Amino acid sequence: MPESPGGPPAPRRFRWEIEGLRAVAALLVAAYHVWFGRVSGGVDVFFVVAGFMVTTTLLGHLERTGRIDAGRYLGRLLKRLLPNALLVLGVVALATWWLIPSTRRDEVFSEIAASALYYENWALAARSVDYLQRDYTNSPVQHFWAMSIQGQFYLIWLVLFVLALRVGSPATARRRLGLVMGALTLGSLAFSVWFTGVDQPVAYFHTGARVWEFGAGGLMALSAPWWPVLSRRWSFGLGWVGLLAVLSCGALLSVGTSFPGWVALWPVTGAVLILLAGHTDSRWSASTLLSSRPLVQLGSVSYALYLWHWPLLVFVLVLTQRDRVGALGGLAVIAVAIALSFVSTHLVERPVRSLSVERRRAWGVPLLAALLVGPFAGTAYVVAAQSEQTGVVQTDLEPEVYPGARDATGTNSAGSLTSSNTQTPAPGIDSASEDIPAVYAQGCHQAQDVDEVASCEYGDPGAERTMILVGGSHSAHWQPPLQVIAEQRGWRLLSATKSGCRPGTHLAGDAGEAGGGATAQQESCRAWNAASLEWIAEQDPDLVVLTSTVGKGDEEAVPTAYLRVWEELARDDIPVLAIRETPRSGQDMVDCLAANGPLTRECDLNRDRVLSPVDPTSLLDPAPEGVSFADLSDSLCDARVCPPVIGNIIVYSDNSHLTTTYSRTLAQALLDAAPVLR
Repeated sequence: MPESPGGPPAPRRFRWEIEGLRAVAALLVAAYHVWFGRVSGGVDVFFVVAGFMVTTTLLGHLERTGRIDAGRYLGRLLKRLLPNALLVLGVVALATWWLIPSTRRDEVFSEIAASALYYENWALAARSVDYLQRDYTNSPVQHFWAMSIQGQFYLIWLVLFVLALRVGSPATARRRLGLVMGALTLGSLAFSVWFTGVDQPVAYFHTGARVWEFGAGGLMALSAPWWPVLSRRWSFGLGWVGLLAVLSCGALLSVGTSFPGWVALWPVTGAVLILLAGHTDSRWSASTLLSSRPLVQLGSVSYALYLWHWPLLVFVLVLTQRDRVGALGGLAVIAVAIALSFVSTHLVERPVRSLSVERRRAWGVPLLAALLVGPFAGTAYVVAAQSEQTGVVQTDLEPEVYPGARDATGTNSAGSLTSSNTQTPAPGIDSASEDIPAVYAQGCHQAQDVDEVASCEYGDPGAERTMILVGGSHSAHWQPPLQVIAEQRGWRLLSATKSGCRPGTHLAGDAGEAGGGATAQQESCRAWNAASLEWIAEQDPDLVVLTSTVGKGDEEAVPTAYLRVWEELARDDIPVLAIRETPRSGQDMVDCLAANGPLTRECDLNRDRVLSPVDPTSLLDPAPEGVSFADLSDSLCDARVCPPVIGNIIVYSDNSHLTTTYSRTLAQALLDAAPVLR
């Protein structure tokens, strides 16, 4: 129990408002996930509270016994954390086997294992820089990244306290802890600010960029005996300022793309102010609201609510094949999550937590936990390995059996687009996600954080004519048919593309058109675009190929950045071929086929929703100088729909990128639409 300066230990009072704060944080996380598809800052509040509570617990152990019993500390944590976590992961594993398409099971079970072993945040960080995963459908355990960081923090804090005892006497441990904890917190904050600017997607999941949030709570607990005695007015004001900061964070800040740098100080400061304000008897204070019976009861199951809400949401979206649940659907998801939270907390977690363990057998709980978690995670890994897609991409297909786009050439009816389809479309449902252009494997499609221009050469190396393919991933998927044309028509083809980087962002001055999201990625995109235009001028090609539009449905348009690029190339007398955007789906088309079968019509895209009725380039006035346009929409859609399988070949490798197998069959259609290629 903390000692008051110059006096006996201060009496400990249960902080009911902290339970209410947990409830608010859990509701914010759930509501923003369910209805707004974004993050709220509620997790950051959880981190502050966790830092405060675990530091208070460790200080209590230290000041009562003069030592830290690591086995007892870990045992209590594991009895509190593992029951609900393993229950949710087990339910998710069963539901995944029955509900998730076979094309995604390996990824989900791999993440289940990572979540059970508390390193899901690192698994997500490793994938966050891969653009091909940006359209990855959220896994039902993705939210365990926060639990993983929290588990890692508990170990870091244990080591911190043990070391503080080793280098001095228990009587002065609080002072040493304050110095080390303060330095660690400030260092983590500085790292968080720096790394968020360098690589925000990875920083979001990085433990080092989050420790300072726990440290803020820890420092509050450490300094509690020296807190000033606040007047009722100050306590009232600080409490409401803190609560309003917590509630407004997700609405006012772009949390998903700016955290956890400086911006995370907003919810962290809000939580700290609530802790500092303490409880006041004022009827209208924030602490009175947070200490109300409904919020306290919900706060007691907030951990379980966090665990249950996300998989429920994901499975509802999988079953309904939608990307939003709507107002009533969202209420139902949250209501069921709350009900499950009370059930699992009272029937699973609390009975386990109430089990008493003799002090001399304190390490028994961690050992038992290892015996449970180890086989569970190992089984999940085995299932992931067995579910991994190992299909081989089919090549040398017979045109009569696999006509692909050739089945759509010169026609515009649903029957002609799908009449050749069979139960075994190429390249195979198990292989379609991996059926991407060769530029990815050959090193000339750059990652989002790479500025250097790298190119690959195709076609006839000695040809008199050279064309260059440039742009983002939606340019890259035109490499296969352009290679076919280059080989047939005597072109030398150079391909230089970059993930998430639309052409001309350095010319338009519009950060939103970078297509990458984080500031560092936008800057990398601009640098690459500037370098690529210089490289193109040095190559002096006969033709540059890129995309002409972005967006879907009525939002499809020609970006200002594209117009600037075309003007720049026109000044260098370099002709341009601009190819219209391909349809974009709200779901992974391969997953849809895996769930519904290759002959399904459930995966068809409504043409009017994914493409503008009129090619936006035809509305440009005046028409750009030196630019030819190609629209292959009729090779991807009929008058009403855009099917996922055409001519017995799977069209998409994800939600919008063409498979190489189908793209190659577009060569003739592209040649017909673009005479400049002949």
